[in-house]
Amino acid sequence: MKTLIASLIATAVGASFAMAPAAAQSTDAYRQAMDKAAAQHEAAEDKCEKLTGNEQDVCEAQADLVRARAHVSAAESHNKNELRQARRNLVDAEYEVAEEKCESLQGDAQDKCENSARDTRRAALAKLDGDRKADTAVGASAAGSQAAAGDREMSKEAALAKCEKLTGDRKTACVMDENGRMTAGATGAAAATVGERTREAVAKVKEKTSNMVERTKDSAAGAENATERTGERVAKAGSDAALTGKVKASLVADKDLSAMDINVDTEKGVVMLNGFVPSKAEAAKAEKVAKGVEGVTSVKNNLKVK
Repeated sequence: MKTLIASLIATAVGASFAMAPAAAQSTDAYRQAMDKAAAQHEAAEDKCEKLTGNEQDVCEAQADLVRARAHVSAAESHNKNELRQARRNLVDAEYEVAEEKCESLQGDAQDKCENSARDTRRAALAKLDGDRKADTAVGASAAGSQAAAGDREMSKEAALAKCEKLTGDRKTACVMDENGRMTAGATGAAAATVGERTREAVAKVKEKTSNMVERTKDSAAGAENATERTGERVAKAGSDAALTGKVKASLVADKDLSAMDINVDTEKGVVMLNGFVPSKAEAAKAEKVAKGVEGVTSVKNNLKVK
């Protein structure tokens, strides 16, 4: 018996020493992947410096999105503990790109674009939260629940930090929106107050937009024609942005799809799917879901199996 016990102890000790180098290698690989992503992000931001206005904002947001995708890839391969937070960062990065693109629109087209971006973000976060609850039901400990609460708190702080970067009515609307989501358990009166303040902020933005339209109507006939052509382009862009949001929301709602790794772009009703999926069957399913969205004329499936 003593010999058997000694043998078991020796085996356990040997296994622990064998696992240590593997864990170190995984940590080193994760760190290297993140360092590479950071270097690529810095190079992308340098290119953005050559742009101005909204083009620069979109460029920087897209650079952040590329880094967020690299984070997810690194976590999937080398550090599963970081995967959930990496996916939340990816959702936020996708939202930031969509929001910056909406800034190039005007009036109702911009409102629809921003609403679509918010709906897509909420759907994606809801799916992540649903996955978390499922994991907890399987047997997560109280410590795991506390970690989940910590993640949500960090997300709230990150959202408020983003709002602080804005100014004027955009900052007011952003803060109201974030507070509305964070105080879901507030009393009816408090919720009504938040809703009213949000509506006031939106009303101010719409009023300014309306004034801009009126000034445009007072311009010369030639300028009016140019404005009409611009309006048509804006309407098309708004329609494409709305389609992108609908397709993304449909992908997120499908439990059989890894929507976090699928990038959606739309041009003149044509939806382009890019990114990576676990199998050809999932790539075909994503294409089918996209084609089922009303308004989509065709789908270009560029998804790759990883």
